Amino acid sequence: MKLCIVTRFFPKDYYGGGESVIYNIWKRAAVRYEVSLISGWTKDPALLPADSYKVDLTSKNRFLRYIRLFSAVKRFVKEIKPDIIHTNTMEIPETGIPTIVMVHHVSHFLDIVNIQNSFFARLRLRIQRNLVVSRLNRARFIVTVSNATKEDLIRLGIDQEKIRVIHNGIDFERFDSIKKNIGSSRLKNEKGKPQKERKVQNDKDSRFTIAYPSRISPEKAQHIAINAIKLLPKELLDKVNLVLPGFVSDENYLKELQSLIQGYPVEILPNVDNIEQYYFLADLIIFPTLLKEGFGLVAAEALACSKPIIASDMPAIREVVNEYGMLIEPNNPARLANAMIEVFKDKKKYAALANKGNIYVRKNFSWETAFGKYEELYGEIAKH
Repeated sequence: MKLCIVTRFFPKDYYGGGESVIYNIWKRAAVRYEVSLISGWTKDPALLPADSYKVDLTSKNRFLRYIRLFSAVKRFVKEIKPDIIHTNTMEIPETGIPTIVMVHHVSHFLDIVNIQNSFFARLRLRIQRNLVVSRLNRARFIVTVSNATKEDLIRLGIDQEKIRVIHNGIDFERFDSIKKNIGSSRLKNEKGKPQKERKVQNDKDSRFTIAYPSRISPEKAQHIAINAIKLLPKELLDKVNLVLPGFVSDENYLKELQSLIQGYPVEILPNVDNIEQYYFLADLIIFPTLLKEGFGLVAAEALACSKPIIASDMPAIREVVNEYGMLIEPNNPARLANAMIEVFKDKKKYAALANKGNIYVRKNFSWETAFGKYEELYGEIAKH
């Protein structure tokens, strides 16, 4: 079977939860099928797989990027002639080829009237919403990554009968390998040099380390984490440090964050190559996102590493964390600070909870299970 995977972005050119998911599908599909990848790039096309079909999306004009990807997909698909297209983006033309459309989240298209933004920003979202709804209403095969996203699609008017939920998987093998190599010369930092063990007993590294590994972008709300640190009492502030590793998708926001951290125990690590190591180098993971996440990969990965997790209380994150983490009101630095204090004061309790959470996510969110469900769908499509 010839499978064509279409995505707006792809590692190592761009990193995010959605990119991690499509990468893991591509990696597994390539072992079993004849797979072609069509992907946009923003930094360097050489960062994409050598045999992929690459589309220049460096323009800052959203409409131009849309047209470029749309036109390129139309051209490349004619060349590839796949049996099935599997995509996580809406910028694809009608090709007559069975297409699986993955939807991670659509919450930004709901309640547009109440969004605190400019008239033109709301207008742009309305236009995008109409295009997305039109595309999904024409799609025969829709996959969402959580029941929460399925409910949002139904609210948008999409027929629930054609929506299938396939939860994202977690790359347990990679995390287990990193855990095994922590502290050894095989664990590398982002510059390719050995990563020093952060738990050595000196003034800085003996601190209680809080990490927020995520794309650095306003909707991920690293500023909420920083403002929470600023609210900690002095006696605790001297015992903790906050680490913010992540791919930078908004340079202006990065500058804002750098101005916020002056004088506080906060370290921003832009564009690290091995973000997964920071889960293991932390005592606590936080996920104070403002985005109504479609899955909540950071929370799931924290539990995969047996780390206590404090996350924004949103439907999809609740679905992933279950009872094994602390869910708090979004956009509330004071509540986040209090939650940090609670975990710090009762480390054993929350470590035990995280260990139970590890068992839960390994049972429910493996890539073997997730990709098996995609293969079932491929098989169903192939029979028609």
